[in-house]
Amino acid sequence: MKCFHMTSQVYSHRNIIGQSVPILIVCLLIDIQAGIFLNLEPNLRIFKEWPSFLIILPAIIAITGNIGSIFGSRLTSSLYLGEIRPRLERNITLEKSILATILIGTISFLLIGLAAWIIGRQLGLNQPTLINYLLITTTSGLILTLFASLLAISSSFITYKKGIDPDNIVIPTVTSLGDLVGVAFFLLIIRIVIPVV
Repeated sequence: MKCFHMTSQVYSHRNIIGQSVPILIVCLLIDIQAGIFLNLEPNLRIFKEWPSFLIILPAIIAITGNIGSIFGSRLTSSLYLGEIRPRLERNITLEKSILATILIGTISFLLIGLAAWIIGRQLGLNQPTLINYLLITTTSGLILTLFASLLAISSSFITYKKGIDPDNIVIPTVTSLGDLVGVAFFLLIIRIVIPVV
């Protein structure tokens, strides 16, 4: 197994650029796909019917990326420090990080959902009941938090084993795939919870 420790070689300009540029190009293409998916007519109809969801969507995507980045950074640090080994096994440090991430996600999505609903009401936007709104934001948020956590674990373990610095890969991967999957799951949960024209 080709694992590595923090050395000047790992943090050379050549390694950072060589590992970061390809993944950033891939992430750019993923984000473009998220925009294309959002622009499909069936999806646009949701926002025409319920314009208040335009308030919350950017926040949900941003929070998912932020939470995933925090978890990914904590995970790569634990790998470097030897607190976590890059394999699927019981680990207290990893379990505590996952539970903390889920707790942060739950609180964040509840609060942002409540804030967005209040703003939407003040602006006079058409929106579902508060219960349905919070159900949509919290459910989609928790699904995305779990997705971001699993993606961070898998990408950090794979890159670490291959001798690639996870810091160059994990965060852009989590944030970009989080954008695409975030849009998809958010719209799916809306369709499940409330009728949409």
